[in-house]
Amino acid sequence: MTGQIFVGGTGRSGTTILTEILGSHPEIYAFKREMRFLTDPDGLVHLYTCLGTNYSSSQAGQSIARFKKLMLEDLTSPSSPPYIGFNLRKTFGHQLYDSSIESLLKKVTICHYRGLDYYTAGSTAQVTVAPILRLIEKCLNARRKLPYLFKPAPSRAILSPRQSIAEGRYFSDPTELARILGEFVDSLFFSAAREAGKSIWCEQTPGNVLHGTFLSQILPDCHQICIKRDPRGVATSFLNQNWAPDTVEDVCEILACSYDKWLIERDRIRATGGNLLEVSLEQLSQSPDAETQRIADFLGIPNSFPRAATLDSSKVNYWSDANHRPVTRKITARLEGYIEKMGYTL
Repeated sequence: MTGQIFVGGTGRSGTTILTEILGSHPEIYAFKREMRFLTDPDGLVHLYTCLGTNYSSSQAGQSIARFKKLMLEDLTSPSSPPYIGFNLRKTFGHQLYDSSIESLLKKVTICHYRGLDYYTAGSTAQVTVAPILRLIEKCLNARRKLPYLFKPAPSRAILSPRQSIAEGRYFSDPTELARILGEFVDSLFFSAAREAGKSIWCEQTPGNVLHGTFLSQILPDCHQICIKRDPRGVATSFLNQNWAPDTVEDVCEILACSYDKWLIERDRIRATGGNLLEVSLEQLSQSPDAETQRIADFLGIPNSFPRAATLDSSKVNYWSDANHRPVTRKITARLEGYIEKMGYTL
């Protein structure tokens, strides 16, 4: 195989467990954290659309600026939100990480220049001073009785100071941009695998399942493994999380959207001949040898996943006990169609 694995699924479906199982294989290096920069806001998916189908000068420039901030500030500051605990410079090595990002940005940028950036939020001092400057400006303009087009606007220059602006490149051929982004991802990820003495890398982010088409575009030979769990179990688990809604109705609406997108992405990947395998968390816990053999055959490697033997099936199906039946009845009523589409019985 090519050595590229993406794991995806809905939250609380077993992506972390599956990645740990894959990482126990002697040939696979599995990242312990979600890399986040592929599918998160301001990540590669956003960059791909803004430099391609959704291109405009402002969209392209802002997508580059935000991607740069995500990579060089947000994902390298473990003590600061929103990515507390993340430090990708430590994961990949400071020099390699920064040089890889610099090389990528050069390929997607036409030029840099210093100018007024109206999309950047002002500092606290600038926001405080702005109303005063605008009032003074209006008074001066009123006394001069100048036409609007000729009125001076010193506040604009003061409150929007000149800074470095990147002008993004437009890619009329999406395959060229996909190749550039794919080379960036594979080179960075494979460096970590090589450092660990492994020949295959594995990245897991639940959101990968919603962007499977994009992943197969930037890395056509990659293998995507989507882990599914009975939607009733997923919804019940959502209700116990502090990052999810606390009502059955809201949780089910969110999951319905995710399943709709999942099914569309699955059909697209299969229609284009992509490498996609769906694994059931229930089957993985009940028949680990059979499921890991399916995974091994899909990846073209020996079935050697010692971590699979430690999976506890009782923790997977806890939602079906008597204590949870009132909740699961409501979930079943809303997600009935998705339960069947995911291959489960009512």
